[in-house]
Amino acid sequence: MAWRAFHNATPGKVLAGRSPLRGGAALARGLVRLGEGLAYSSGLAALVGGAMTAAVGRAFASPTLLRDAALVACGAFVIYGVDRLRDVAHDRPSSPGRTAFVLRRRRALKAATGLAALALFVLLAATPAASVTLCLGLGAIGLLHRRMKRDVRFKIAYVAAAWTAACVGIPWLAGLDATSGVGGTPGGAGDGADVSIAWAVLFVGSAVTANLIASNLRDGKRGATGWSSGSALFVARGIAGAGLALAALAPERLGPLAWIPAAELASLCFFRSSEQFGLLAVDGALLLGALVAICAR
Repeated sequence: MAWRAFHNATPGKVLAGRSPLRGGAALARGLVRLGEGLAYSSGLAALVGGAMTAAVGRAFASPTLLRDAALVACGAFVIYGVDRLRDVAHDRPSSPGRTAFVLRRRRALKAATGLAALALFVLLAATPAASVTLCLGLGAIGLLHRRMKRDVRFKIAYVAAAWTAACVGIPWLAGLDATSGVGGTPGGAGDGADVSIAWAVLFVGSAVTANLIASNLRDGKRGATGWSSGSALFVARGIAGAGLALAALAPERLGPLAWIPAAELASLCFFRSSEQFGLLAVDGALLLGALVAICAR
């Protein structure tokens, strides 16, 4: 009987349900769900913060690169996790998919945020006082984000400043501490520490600012800003493009950081106003650019 069934089977019957196209589509859906889970849970924000800090720390030759990256990653996860758990009602119109995810996974997200906070405290205990002070200041801003974010222009300004201060300031302070207060990076002031900081701020700041402008053009957010989508997107592309265009003038060891605004500009050239594109492509571009910058050295 088994032989007869095998003998009568056609190739179409044998391969039914195992089409490569079906398998590829299932894999793609799984990857999208994984990406959405990372973005909705604040995991993507943590990866972006850690990767950009690592890219800057590598350019600065930070002696504590991994600690710096972990510090920013854990801080970002805690700040964004707390904001998303506390402000569900405000986020629902602009981020319905993320809000639904938060409501479904509320208990798990609380536990993950608590673990990230614990890791953050452990890292801070092994961090010099100057970096701890910076982290506490940025943390206070982050925890007040729920009340401060109502004005979109102000939100873009202080969030961009906070991200840049974290991703550039923490590696810089690590280098400052390593050289006992001489200069801003290993090698001292004579190696152009102030210039290095300025270039790092330019690359990270231009990418993050462009990202934040585009993020407020998503469906559900654009109406609250009162901005023209075309003109605001033009400004965002111009800011990211300026960061990329100036890469040719940057010191060689800082040039790879230009990949961060370059990746952001690429995502904005294909901008879509959907929530998924904003969270996965626009935010994910910062992560991609930072990873390329790390590998480019």
